[in-house]
Amino acid sequence: MSWWLDITDLDPDQKKVIQLPATGSYLILGPPGSGKTNLLLIRAEYLIRTGQPHVFVLMFNDPLHDFVIRGGAHYNVPSENIRKMLSWQITLLRENGVSVTDFPEDDLDAKRKLLSERVLNLLKSNPHLEHSVECLLVDEVQDCLPEEVEVFLRIGKNVCFAGDNRQRIFSAHNVIDYIRSKVTTIDLKTHYRIGHEICRVADTIARTAGMDEIESTCNYKGPKSEVHFRNCADAHQQLATIIESLKVQLTAYPDELLLVAGPRKADLAFLRSGLEASELAPYLLPHRTAGSDDPKQKIYVAHLTEIKGLEFRTAHLALMEHLYKLRENQKRIAYTAVTRPKTTLSIYFTGRIPSYLSQAQADIEPPKPTPELSDLFPKKKAKA
Repeated sequence: MSWWLDITDLDPDQKKVIQLPATGSYLILGPPGSGKTNLLLIRAEYLIRTGQPHVFVLMFNDPLHDFVIRGGAHYNVPSENIRKMLSWQITLLRENGVSVTDFPEDDLDAKRKLLSERVLNLLKSNPHLEHSVECLLVDEVQDCLPEEVEVFLRIGKNVCFAGDNRQRIFSAHNVIDYIRSKVTTIDLKTHYRIGHEICRVADTIARTAGMDEIESTCNYKGPKSEVHFRNCADAHQQLATIIESLKVQLTAYPDELLLVAGPRKADLAFLRSGLEASELAPYLLPHRTAGSDDPKQKIYVAHLTEIKGLEFRTAHLALMEHLYKLRENQKRIAYTAVTRPKTTLSIYFTGRIPSYLSQAQADIEPPKPTPELSDLFPKKKAKA
């Protein structure tokens, strides 16, 4: 994460967010790389310094929580104030004597819904818990269930949400419009993290999904960005090509996180086992851990749904021929994945990828020659 260390790192819209009154509820919307997570942490520090220490910054999953814990140290936000959404609700129930032992473990959506419903029932039985937290600061809110949003609005005296509907990959519900009707909305337009070539790929995906584009608001100032589409003979060639690229990138970016990810858990298992068997094994981060005290560990290996909210210098998205198996969520998952790297995006596949990704490839590569009309028709087989 590009943590801000000086007020000069911020643009006017970001400064406006920081200068919002301490009381009030807000929704911060913005594209990938616009600083939403940073703003939540700075606002948390601001509230703590103004005499409101009973605040919680809520993260969606383990990797993002781990990532933000490390960033929170820059802003003097205690790690115990940065929590995962589910564990925060479970703790609340336990504190009030409500059972948490009967939730389904094999269906995360069902568990989340039942958990939030149980918290809402607790509020009915004990209304004194309403607005009992000075402020809840909720990241990646686009993936929250309606019941979760209701919990946050009722328990937080003030609530600050941050999100981007283009990156909604878990929830079928569009909660952003509902939240807009309840709070003051601030739109961040400019983003800084993602290189222009990567933005072009993201924008092609966005157009096919009816989403706003981001290249026109890109203010990236880093090294020249690159995108590579690599059609390999098989999965093993994909892995071998990734390993050779990572060897170079570990030297070129010694202090940066590098990503290797695939669409499915089975793809993650293949990639991780192959990397662990290679000379790069010492450089791998532990599974679902986005940081390490070992300075050598810089390669994060995951499946595509484990990388939301994270950022990397380079990303290797492998086995993307399986992307279609993510079904109706695949475009938003693909969009979220391609917007994780800052400088270099490499997409690996064998055979075919979904047509919207093929279109992204065509958009960034030199135009192909116009075919001859006769080339469009099947040729007659030569006579024996």
